[in-house]
Amino acid sequence: MGWKFIPPNNWYKTGGSTWLIVTSGATWYRRGVSGTEYHLDYSANAGVTWETIVILDPTEDNVIIDAGKLYRHRIVGTTYKVDQTLTSTGYAGAENTDWENLYST
Repeated sequence: MGWKFIPPNNWYKTGGSTWLIVTSGATWYRRGVSGTEYHLDYSANAGVTWETIVILDPTEDNVIIDAGKLYRHRIVGTTYKVDQTLTSTGYAGAENTDWENLYST
């Protein structure tokens, strides 16, 4: 079974929150803004209950240090991004020279 959007290619709005929901059978993921926070959630039962994967404050970068690498995850507009440093200059430097984007939703 392939992945599909609920509703197709649109944002789903409920209770003041706006979500993009992607499904495959009973496995659902949703991302969006709830209040002032960005959420990435998972459901194993077709959206009956949700487990939060990550909650971010869109006004702050969140930094992770792992095995000598410095990562950050952040919100740019409505896009969730994960970046890593490439040089000691890091995020103070230029994209694709001192740091790079690894993932964007």
